[in-house]
Amino acid sequence: MGSVWMGPSVAFSGTLSPRQVREMICAEDEEGRQQALDKLVGALDKALNYEGTKKRLLDLGTVLPTAEERTPAGFAALIKRDADKLTPALASAPK
Repeated sequence: MGSVWMGPSVAFSGTLSPRQVREMICAEDEEGRQQALDKLVGALDKALNYEGTKKRLLDLGTVLPTAEERTPAGFAALIKRDADKLTPALASAPK
């Protein structure tokens, strides 16, 4: 059985939050949903801009996302781009 080199491994990181946050984000109220998302993105930005956090993640070999990539739309674009790149290789892999 052969193998295909696809470059270095990539891991996507997400954010865990209490169930109440999910309920706020999934709420019918668009303003409440946007406020919850804004708070999460703001907290993520604050954490990733903190020098101690940045140093630790960089020491682990992490590529830190830009501010634009930290948003829900930015993360969705990253996932789509990588899925578009990997789908042909995965489709042609032996089954």
